[in-house]
Amino acid sequence: MDGGPARAAGTVHLAESVDALTRTMAELVCGEIPRDPFLIVGQQSMTDPSRQPVGRETAWAYTHVPHPERSPVSTDPGVIAKLVDTMEELVFRPVPGLGRAETPIRALFLASASAYPGGGVHGGPGANAARAVVLHDRLRRSVDRVRRSR
Repeated sequence: MDGGPARAAGTVHLAESVDALTRTMAELVCGEIPRDPFLIVGQQSMTDPSRQPVGRETAWAYTHVPHPERSPVSTDPGVIAKLVDTMEELVFRPVPGLGRAETPIRALFLASASAYPGGGVHGGPGANAARAVVLHDRLRRSVDRVRRSR
């Protein structure tokens, strides 16, 4: 399968099927941790190509848990860890726990709760990743200029 219309969508919900997505939403509304959670993935270049350098891509992903008022279990660290494990089976997570935006993979930067300053600081890891990308790009350009001047 080539992905069809999903390749051009700005946001994609990844689930086994529409029925599975519906079941997951029903579990969330009932205050349950989803048995088969879905992943929401944003492909920014599809709606705004200026959000990343030409020829590059940026993306983000997340899932849902029940609101703590509906389900105190949604704040249980063991339950959340199990949910994280399930989500990591759906998506490649480059280097969990590195604590920085940089990864060992060239030009791949991490902007998730596992990057500084961590979860609960909305936008913080993404802002740090963006700064790291700009810094690395400037350094690369400087090195290229020095090489060309030799």
